[in-house]
Amino acid sequence: MDISRIDLNLLPILTALMKHQNTLVVAQQLNKSQPAISRGLSKLREQLGDELFTRTAHGLEPTAYAHQLAKKLPTALHGLSSALEMSTFDPGRLNEKISIVSISTVIEPYGANILRAIHHRAPACEVEIIAWCSHVEQKLLDGMHTIGINNLINQRTQKLTQRTIKKMDLVMVCREDHPYRKGTADASFFKYPTIVLRVPGWNETKVRYFEALKKNNIDYQMAFATDNINLALEMIRTSDFTMGISRSLAERMDGVKILSLIEPLQVRGQIAVTMRTSHRNDPKYQWLTELIRNAINQ
Repeated sequence: MDISRIDLNLLPILTALMKHQNTLVVAQQLNKSQPAISRGLSKLREQLGDELFTRTAHGLEPTAYAHQLAKKLPTALHGLSSALEMSTFDPGRLNEKISIVSISTVIEPYGANILRAIHHRAPACEVEIIAWCSHVEQKLLDGMHTIGINNLINQRTQKLTQRTIKKMDLVMVCREDHPYRKGTADASFFKYPTIVLRVPGWNETKVRYFEALKKNNIDYQMAFATDNINLALEMIRTSDFTMGISRSLAERMDGVKILSLIEPLQVRGQIAVTMRTSHRNDPKYQWLTELIRNAINQ
């Protein structure tokens, strides 16, 4: 029999009728009207090609085919319900590779926290955290990486979903004995050359605080650009160079002075995880998102 012809929603009516053999009792049990039960029975008769029940003085009498169905339906319905039910996710039972691709400004301060959390909750998993690079979006779509961490941007393809996990604000850093003595970074701070810390997928084409400086008619000089945090930090500590970076990362650096930008120059952003849109409601990805969120906010 072609199962596509059967309205599976009507099968509970059949099993209830087999038990009670009375449309009124079944209507009360299923919280439906008696006419609705009768209409359902009529549809089942048509779809199954059998009368199913005959009326007698004592109620409904099942046909031989109805008796045959009654032996099989409860097990079949239970199996269907189990097949459709989303299984409970247990990270402790995971035994697979988790590949996280992340920008360096997250790996440096939070990578160890993320690794420790995954190994604690999913000890059987092989884990890698690697640097965000070109073509990462396609690699996420192809399943080469499990999840990505980068700054939230609006240009992602709709095939990828972003979930914000941390808000951030930009600060300026310089060496502790830098000749600039003010407590905040105003226009005069930018007479000192500035290092740009390149973040793939975020500021290859434009630097947010440079745009704020231009908008406020403030001149600036870029010393150099690099994607290497250690190199940038070494140059900060040994010269008058300055650098714009997230506050959370700056607070983990030794030997630097942290300066908030004055109000017109302030830049804020968000860190987000990125995954295939088809995975956004998957329990494993929801668990991994919350784990990363907790690891970088603790």
